Amino acid sequence: MVLVKLTPENFEKEVLESDKPVIIDFWAEWCAPCKMMAPVFEKLSNELGDRMKFCKLNTDDHPEIAALFHIQGIPTLSILAKHVEVDRIVGFAPEPQLKQRILQALEKAEQVMKDMEEHPEKYAHDHDHEHHHHDHDHHHDHDHHHDHEHAHEHSHEEKKE
Repeated sequence: MVLVKLTPENFEKEVLESDKPVIIDFWAEWCAPCKMMAPVFEKLSNELGDRMKFCKLNTDDHPEIAALFHIQGIPTLSILAKHVEVDRIVGFAPEPQLKQRILQALEKAEQVMKDMEEHPEKYAHDHDHEHHHHDHDHHHDHDHHHDHEHAHEHSHEEKKE
């Protein structure tokens, strides 16, 4: 299974518009635990890749995306359903624990995505990212402009049930 290398250019397409849950491995070259995590992450992508999209993000290359997620330390794995972070796993863990945590998060993410399809209105106001492009709906902007302003600061913070 190919690991998707995230950049500011493909972030929206690969993550926010993905039709299945996404897991992002935040890593950097100098980080030893990240190097230990890499083969485990790759192995799990082969096992679970049909149910979720496995992505890697180099925090040295793209600190602005790491900042968007308020990444404190690496390795961090973030599991997302579109723009909603369902879970995050911080630090290295051996494969059995990692797989179990990812599977639990994946089930939760699949549930959230199903819920999004059935009740899009519940999630509509959250959809705010620096990456959000307005070209397809700028004529509605005045309707929900006020939501965008407060959602902007903490779109990731508040989604951590």
